[in-house]
Parts: sequence; C-alpha cells; structure tokens
Amino acid sequence: MVDEYDKCRRDAWTKESKRFLNSSQWKLAKREFYALFDKVCLACGSSENIHLDHIQPRARDGKGYRWLDITNFQPLCANCNCVVKGTKNTDYRDYEFKYKALDNKNLYERAFVYAGYSTKWKPHYKFNVRSEEEEKNRRELRDERTRLNREIRVFVDSYNGTTNLNKDVVIEALGIQKNVINISCIVGMIRKIIKQKNATDKQQKQQQKQQQKQQQKQQHKNIKIKKACKQIQRKEKIQTKISYKKKRKI
Repeated sequence: MVDEYDKCRRDAWTKESKRFLNSSQWKLAKREFYALFDKVCLACGSSENIHLDHIQPRARDGKGYRWLDITNFQPLCANCNCVVKGTKNTDYRDYEFKYKALDNKNLYERAFVYAGYSTKWKPHYKFNVRSEEEEKNRRELRDERTRLNREIRVFVDSYNGTTNLNKDVVIEALGIQKNVINISCIVGMIRKIIKQKNATDKQQKQQQKQQQKQQQKQQHKNIKIKKACKQIQRKEKIQTKISYKKKRKI
C-alpha cells in the first residue's frame, strides 16, 4: 500500500506542477517579479539561465498558500536551483531584498486583482493528503515494522551462534515471510541493527584496550617508583656506614 500511495502521490505531483508552471498566474508572477528585481542569481551571481525558485518548496505547501507569494521567491541559476530544489528552506536574500519584496507586495497583489486572479493557488490534485483507509494501512505497516524492529534487536543482542550474523540468519530465525511486508525494508532494518551492534562492540573493545594500556602504564610506574625507593635506601645505608667508620677512627 505504501508503494501504491507513493506512486499516486508522484503522479499527482507531476500533474499539479505541470498545471502550475503552465498557468497564466505563474507567468504573471514571474513578469511582475522581474519588473522589480534583476535577473541575477543570488547564490553565485551569474545572469544566465535564471529560474524563479520558491524558498519554501511547493512540495511542502500542499494547499498552495505561498506558491504565488512574492516574499517566497528568489532568483537562482539552473545549477544553484538544482542543488537547492525541494530540500529545505534555503534563503539567499539579504535584508534589502526582503524589505523591497515586502514593500512592493501590495502592488504585486494589485496586479493579480486587475488581471482577475488570486495570489493563492488552489491545487486540483491532492498529492500530500491521505484518505482514512490509506492512513489506517500506513499505521498498521508502521506498527508491524516497530514490532519487527524490536524482535530483530532482541535476537541480534542475544545471538551466540557459530556462524557470522547475516540478514539470512535473522530472517530464518524469526520466520519472516516475504509476502507479509516489503522484504527490502526488513533487510535494510537488519543491516542497520547489525552495523550498530558491530559499532558498539568495537567501541567496547577499544575501551577495554585503553583500560589495559592504562593499567600496564600504571604498573610500570609503580615498578619504577619501587626501584627508585630501593636505590635511595641503599645509598642512605652506605652513607650511614661510612659516617660510622669515620667516627670510630676518630
């Protein structure tokens, strides 16, 4: 169900993005924006192949509140836009740029009103809204994954077999069926848990080695201190004997 949902979501997103990019509202927004600002990339400073980037990505604004907001735009070249695309809110604007966008927001919205449009985009395809059945199936899958995660962790922590710990050993021991859940998710989960266990084992071994080294160093120091004390005692005895002989001669 998760794969089918992701596929439907991707199809809805492609349809909605095509509808938005080919709309007259988006063309009007670009025209009004470039009438106020220069076509120069804010990240690298180039003036070739400039795109109008959304600071808050459209994919994270499913209701379209800021798709046509002038305070959410920044000019970027194609290379910089590919780096930033859909990742996070990366803002390259300075204070003057932001202030100018806020100052001219009323003029920008007035141009939309004169053209008979609204500055709020209304998406037709719901690409980030789930139905009740989809949400229920998603919860069931999530609960099943958490249960399997706990079982795998308990088995990996308590494993004392002769063979090396692999994904096949865990799947056979727990009796996981390939039809119950996506097997690739389980394999990734098992590998991650085994890596964590190996990392903790390495840390414990390194700590034990460091403790052994510190103990050996302390033992060597104690031996040296004992030897030095013995040498001092011998010198003191020799000096006392020599002084006693001199007094006796006198």
